[in-house]
Amino acid sequence: MKGLFLALVVSMLAVSLYAGDVPAVGEEGTLGGPVAIVAPVPVPTPEPADATDKTAEEWLAEGRELWWYEDRFEEASVAFTNAIERDPTLVRAYNLRAWMYYMLDRYDEALADYATIIHMDSVESDDLLEALEERGNLLNRMGLYAEAVADYTAAIAVAPEKQSNYTAREQALERLAATGADVSGYDEISQPTPRLEPGADAAGKTANDWLAEGRSLWYADCHEEASVAFTNAIELDPKLVRAYNLRAWMYYMLDRYDEALADYATIIHMDSVEPDDLLEALEERGNLYNRMSLYAEAVADYTAAILLAPEKQNNYTARDQALARLAATGADVSGYEEMQPAPRPELEADATSKTASEWYEEGYTLWFADQYQDASVAFSKAIELEPQHVRALNLRAWMYYMLDRYEEALADYTTIITMDSVGRDDLLESLEERGNLLRTMGLYPEAIADYTTAIVLAPEKQNIYVSRGLTYEWLEQYQEAIADYDMALSLKPDDELAQIFRDGAVEKLAATGAGI
Repeated sequence: MKGLFLALVVSMLAVSLYAGDVPAVGEEGTLGGPVAIVAPVPVPTPEPADATDKTAEEWLAEGRELWWYEDRFEEASVAFTNAIERDPTLVRAYNLRAWMYYMLDRYDEALADYATIIHMDSVESDDLLEALEERGNLLNRMGLYAEAVADYTAAIAVAPEKQSNYTAREQALERLAATGADVSGYDEISQPTPRLEPGADAAGKTANDWLAEGRSLWYADCHEEASVAFTNAIELDPKLVRAYNLRAWMYYMLDRYDEALADYATIIHMDSVEPDDLLEALEERGNLYNRMSLYAEAVADYTAAILLAPEKQNNYTARDQALARLAATGADVSGYEEMQPAPRPELEADATSKTASEWYEEGYTLWFADQYQDASVAFSKAIELEPQHVRALNLRAWMYYMLDRYEEALADYTTIITMDSVGRDDLLESLEERGNLLRTMGLYPEAIADYTTAIVLAPEKQNIYVSRGLTYEWLEQYQEAIADYDMALSLKPDDELAQIFRDGAVEKLAATGAGI
């Protein structure tokens, strides 16, 4: 009964929160028609031949293995589907399948799974809360801010003590207001967002509770608060490897490199660390050392990673490049032991042995190690297996840009932009990046067209006005440039760079004899 009552409360909140000029769920939007996020939709997926030999819990465990240890998102989603077919009330399987769909850019299917959980009669409050939070994060990413606000508000009603949902709701409301929507009809929530402090309320939550809290904050791009949540998890369980790893990543995002290095070192020196966790920490610390230009340290970590997993070719490539950079500094590298070079992942090689998700992860690792050519090949492999893999197309375009292969980069961005079902964030990112590339190529009117479309999609994004202003300057259209810089400064008054650009444009305009 508790689950049914909470589900009814959530449904009432979701309906009551869509107010004013904000489109309700299912109405026509600006990016591809109706958005169906309420009614659960079954998503049939073929199951392997031996499916009848396993229980729902066995399929759930198999899906976890495929996801957590191998990043095989497609196969994991099939395993979770098999679990659901055997037990349609297995909430965890729906939740994890939704996450796999998210990782595969299959947003509508993810939304359907979250809706199924939310509308279950007997859903537990913790499961309901998690589904509301994660659906809110997904809606936020899709640019459906009104719907995201509704989910975060419902989550607050279920668990008013969870501060991450206040932060996420405030951010979604700000983004909604920036689109020009009327947000006056939204009820104010009187409790301000409490700032997480290390150790705060630690006795009231378990380490895993704090880990989940940190993940929610991370998904909402609240990196500082997420790092504190992971710290609280570590205080309660000093052996919780995942909390160290994720806190290190938050520190990286916050440019707090020394703290990130300390967390990776803690994992690496743990007595009982699992090989997969050790490997991940070595690779990520090696990548961080590389970015910090500490090439000798990076070589040492990549070498240790190779000894742990000699089959992973990206670590050979990363090590070779770090050695080359070390040699370029004038250091003596003759004492380093030579290692078997990794085979290049040519497009024709071993085509059936990896999934699209595995090739994508391989490319991502190669990119992070600044191996752009090899990364582009890996992303190409992912695209061959899954032509609608938006992230692979986007990152391959970036690799092509770094390799000065501009025409190929343009082609990839155009493929994304012209997709029928592309998500708002992916469309926005591709428009911005194609605009930057067109400007680099001297195609200024085309760049301005892309920036203008991006501004229509996200008028709150200050950096796009700066980019378009710079492009107007190249065309000597100084008044238009100044107008863009003024808009950028209205959104972020303390942007010193935008102010410098504006002052320069004003001087150039004055030199022509014209006034603002």
